[in-house]
Amino acid sequence: MFCRKCGAPLAEGARFCKKCGIPVLTTSEPDLSGRQTDRGIWPENGGNPNDPQDSGKKSRGDRKDPGKKTKKERKGFSGKQIAACVILLLLTVASIVGTLVTVKRLADPERAARRYLEALLTGDVGAAYGMLDFSDVSDELLEFLTPEVFARTMPAQESIDAGLTGDVKWMKTSEIRNRMGGNAEDEDHRFYTLTWKEKGSREPGEVSVMLVRQEEKKWGIFPVWKVDAKALQFEPILLSAPQGVALTIDGHPLLEDWFYQTNGNGINEYQVRLWNTSYKLEASRPGFEPFSAVLSPEKKVEVQMNTLTEDCKKELLNRSAEYLRETLTAASAGTESQAVEEIDANGGENYRADLSQMQQMFNSGDGGGIQDMAISDLKGTVVLLNQGDSSYAEVKLSGKMAYRFISRYHNYYTGETTYPSQDCSEDLPASFQYRYQDDGWKLVDMSF
Repeated sequence: MFCRKCGAPLAEGARFCKKCGIPVLTTSEPDLSGRQTDRGIWPENGGNPNDPQDSGKKSRGDRKDPGKKTKKERKGFSGKQIAACVILLLLTVASIVGTLVTVKRLADPERAARRYLEALLTGDVGAAYGMLDFSDVSDELLEFLTPEVFARTMPAQESIDAGLTGDVKWMKTSEIRNRMGGNAEDEDHRFYTLTWKEKGSREPGEVSVMLVRQEEKKWGIFPVWKVDAKALQFEPILLSAPQGVALTIDGHPLLEDWFYQTNGNGINEYQVRLWNTSYKLEASRPGFEPFSAVLSPEKKVEVQMNTLTEDCKKELLNRSAEYLRETLTAASAGTESQAVEEIDANGGENYRADLSQMQQMFNSGDGGGIQDMAISDLKGTVVLLNQGDSSYAEVKLSGKMAYRFISRYHNYYTGETTYPSQDCSEDLPASFQYRYQDDGWKLVDMSF
């Protein structure tokens, strides 16, 4: 017999191996863990029976049938497991492909155009306005392009209530050139024509749109498209107004880049570019009644400031009456006239010679002349002669002038000189002309 562990010979009846000390199995404890070889019992774990370091290390309770493998030792997959893995892989790929297809469809520019059209047809101002691209719009222009203004560009509410149907059509190159000002379609721009029609109507509505690819916004790896807000403009509205007139559209001052030129009559001309709808134009100028008009596509508007306010008329009448009194007083007193000086300073005629003649009439130098002058019952009218930067207003006064006329009488026979006086009263017509300049009226002419 040999030791089942180290393979050393065992003595008859030995209970332990003298070399390694392992108990010797008896016939009542058969050793089924190994197999007999020409070198003794070979352990199940493949260890060398002559090598103590490589001998079997399992206890009897751990030894099992060497012909059977444990689940841990089975490393292969069953057919069901392989099929499940393949199905899972196919589902994953299908999900990824489906997601990409869905995202690409969401990022399709034509779909964006259809969503925009749908918002127009249902009157959803918020959704349609939210799809506009304002990246190329200045802050000053953005004040004009508000949601309230945009709502006026959409189909009428009664048409929306009646029901609208619409369609999106790709715009041809020739149409792009004619409608969009020569822009070309590229990877960043798409052009479509949106049409709609009310049920039972033959007159369709239409708008041309340019979609712009958003640089910083994407559906995953696909771009987001929006409608260019500036591409919704119509042909310029031609607007003219006298210089110095303050203009507003929907309460906002005109933009500087709308100014076109100033013609020879002192009229400023503008080319206004806004959305295809109507706007309220208001013009103001000190002393004039406000002017208002409606701006609409393909319409030329001329601002005419041709009505003075009642306060302005009263002011010009009072100034004219004061100029009249002041000039006559200066003539009677032999002093300078403020009215004459103003006319000269404002580029009018020189009235200094006329003033001298009046002074001689009032004070002849021989003791005669006009004294105790009084002006009463002044009335007048104000007429606006023309308009432009050189608008003129003419004031016509009528009144009574009472005075005492003193004459010098010399008797040649007696050599006596007397100064008889006579109370006189006569009508006093007078006219004054003013030129509007630097937001005010300047006196340039007078006569009486």
